Amino acid sequence: MVVNYTVRTFAPELWGEMDRFATFFSASFPESTSRDRRAISGALNHFRKAVVLRNLAEKLRSNIEIDRNQLREKGYTAAENSSESAAVIENIFTELYSAIDCTRKIIVFTHKLRGVPDSTRKLFRRVKAGLLDEVLPTELADALKQATWYERLLAIRDELTHSDLGSCHFDEATRKVAYWHTGLGRQDRPLIIEDIHGRLDSDINDVNLFLGRVFKYLNSLLIDKPIVQLCGLTGGKALIRELRPTDKITFDSGICLSVNWIEVDGVATCPLLCGAYQKAKMCEGETIDGDNTQ
Repeated sequence: MVVNYTVRTFAPELWGEMDRFATFFSASFPESTSRDRRAISGALNHFRKAVVLRNLAEKLRSNIEIDRNQLREKGYTAAENSSESAAVIENIFTELYSAIDCTRKIIVFTHKLRGVPDSTRKLFRRVKAGLLDEVLPTELADALKQATWYERLLAIRDELTHSDLGSCHFDEATRKVAYWHTGLGRQDRPLIIEDIHGRLDSDINDVNLFLGRVFKYLNSLLIDKPIVQLCGLTGGKALIRELRPTDKITFDSGICLSVNWIEVDGVATCPLLCGAYQKAKMCEGETIDGDNTQ
């Protein structure tokens, strides 16, 4: 059986600050525990899930009209489409908060300083009260202080964790979807978010900017130590390179470690041929020249 395919897995042009930190942190923080590693993976993937769910919420948006039409035509509706949309929307809020919660764990792990609590809400509140100004780096303290949206996200996340499912309603006049939840309201009045998709976009943007600021600072803590990076797969063989956390990383960065199994009679067969391979060949030539002069 002949295996003939190519899969590229190394795409630094798509990296954000979190991707960069996740790639290099193990070399810079060798004392990290499995809990720390899960936190880094969690911060990245919880935020990704929130974005995926937001796209799904958009696809489900038009389905809410089906419930409204059923009510108009038959006088009743099971509101199944409304429930589906509400379930997706509520999970977006909880995923966003989980991304922040994992980020707090990373801050605690990388800054084992007295007074830094291992609690997300306590960390935000102590920073905003100015209690950690002399403890945390300015970059982190400022990012936490300027997250004015945090308490609003915390409130809805806390209630959603222990409440029933909300509902969605399509407004024919505004063409917007409102989100209702009786358990999240006050004084017997339900919580009503008139434009739930607008609120989701606002929260996702706020959290994205916050994570970007935090991880940009965390990336400044990385040391110049190489890692082995998987580039992709071709013909059943793994392609790898040595990579360092330089300022700008492209697909040509690093040095190829796969030369021995991507060449046939000295000719490269890798379909992803890049600058890393060329650097490896240059280093190989320098080694040979050095051996000849000894």
